Amino acid sequence: MSRDLLERIFKNKFNHNADELITFLLLFKKNEFIYPSTIKNKFKYDDKEVYEVFNILEKQHLVKMYYELFCYTCNRPVKLYDTFSKIEDEIICDNCETPLIINKNNIKIIYQVIK
Repeated sequence: MSRDLLERIFKNKFNHNADELITFLLLFKKNEFIYPSTIKNKFKYDDKEVYEVFNILEKQHLVKMYYELFCYTCNRPVKLYDTFSKIEDEIICDNCETPLIINKNNIKIIYQVIK
């Protein structure tokens, strides 16, 4: 991500801390993942603001959304999916071999930096 592009994108949207947000986003390099909760906690944004940030970044092809399946038994990510419909009905954690029940509690939305 480039500072110039992020400034053009966010200056008029998040005036109160756009510079801090831009500086923070620049810490993430290509192929790294960003959890929405990271932005939410760091900037005290509500859910609407957090997803507005990511929607803007996604429309600019700077990030790509994924669904991360998470095992709460061993506390590890299990698998990434690029669409919700591809999530399998029956999945077993490779680490602890626990069968996972697919529900909103063990699926997280994450974003991968692509530029």
